[in-house]
Amino acid sequence: MSEEKLTMKQLGALTIFALIGDSIIILPSSVAGISRQDAWLSMLLVLLFGPAGCWLMLRLRRLNPSADLIQLLRAGFGRWAGGAVGLAFLYFLVLNTAAVTRELGDLLATQIMPETPIRATHLLFILVLVWGVRCGLPTIARAGEVLFPWFVLFMTALIVLLIPRIEVDRIRPIAAEGFPTILHGSIVAVVYPFAELIVFAMLWPAIRPAKKLARDFMLASLIGGIVMFLVVFISVLVLGPYLTAHQVYPTYALAKKISIGHFLERVEALLAISWMISLFFKGILYFYASLSGIARLFGLRESRALATPLATVVYGLAFAMAPNLVYFNDVGIHFWPYWDITFAYAIPLALLAALAIRGKKPSPAAR
Repeated sequence: MSEEKLTMKQLGALTIFALIGDSIIILPSSVAGISRQDAWLSMLLVLLFGPAGCWLMLRLRRLNPSADLIQLLRAGFGRWAGGAVGLAFLYFLVLNTAAVTRELGDLLATQIMPETPIRATHLLFILVLVWGVRCGLPTIARAGEVLFPWFVLFMTALIVLLIPRIEVDRIRPIAAEGFPTILHGSIVAVVYPFAELIVFAMLWPAIRPAKKLARDFMLASLIGGIVMFLVVFISVLVLGPYLTAHQVYPTYALAKKISIGHFLERVEALLAISWMISLFFKGILYFYASLSGIARLFGLRESRALATPLATVVYGLAFAMAPNLVYFNDVGIHFWPYWDITFAYAIPLALLAALAIRGKKPSPAAR
């Protein structure tokens, strides 16, 4: 959509936004539901193994820095088989955009604006997505660069203001559930935030080449992982493992706990803004990647004209994918991780193997 390349600072901000995204809302309850008071130990394992999953995205970029995933799929699997896998990957991107839209709608409808129809929330969010992609990826990246300090400020405030509410006894006994349970919780935590960074495999051509691109990308993913560790850790320390596991939105419940001198209270609506910011950037990255992928797969020169038709599809999918919030969360916890594993890990690994068998050599790229 635009030939202007993104800077490393913009890439870092977008990586953190994409990693945190909807995870800040759903991850604490998902991990605590499995690991209970040992959820923080599961998140420690995530800090060790999560960024390692980013190696796949960087390895794909090394193959050809100017190619996106659709082009690599056709190079590895052939024109028709690669096109079929690429079409399935596009469905994955579109469905993720719809899922982010649905999550934002459910959050607002159940916690903040219960009298506002969820259809209105979805419509407004999708209109902003369409407007954003029409402005182009560089504009999206600059917006992320501007809003990122505010996001950091709100997240820091959430953690610091909750320190007086911490009770260390809530994480005891430590490792009582055993290592298999802790490992199970860490697998879910690795899949949700880190696997969905596969969206950047569609954006590599739009990023300015740099010698330390790989280092900066890995560092940004590690920072995002640390933020998620702190959110889960604070959730267990403040709410306890039971409430963390059974709250639909634990971080929103955390914000309600903030009370400084009976003066600074009821700030959850302000903190919800930071979550909406991260949801927006994750949604718009997936929406942009979907449009770019469609244009690449079908040989179109311009994809902006597809924004409105695709937005209509996303609007419909946001309702069709689940009849209610309970069903949506159940699918997200028990089935969605396998969906992410397939497209973020299994397909890229198969692609790397196919390219190796075909004798394709990686082209020089930034380290």
